[in-house]
Amino acid sequence: MLFMDALKALQEGKYVARAEWKDAGKYLVFMPGMLAVWQILTQPNPNAGNYLFLMDDFLASDWEVMEKVEAKKDEPVAE
Repeated sequence: MLFMDALKALQEGKYVARAEWKDAGKYLVFMPGMLAVWQILTQPNPNAGNYLFLMDDFLASDWEVMEKVEAKKDEPVAE
């Protein structure tokens, strides 16, 4: 989908991501009461912060709505 469609999805409270971000565990969300779009990272270390859109993001056609977002669980460490 195009950026404008992804922006509309964000306004509807959905999570969006670029196709190239799938393996990186990265998606965007617009949190109620906040003025910025947040980038959420689920791996390797969960993290969040404001997202600065690039011209490549505006022109991209690979935006997707994320149906369900889950952090990957680390494998147990053998002792």
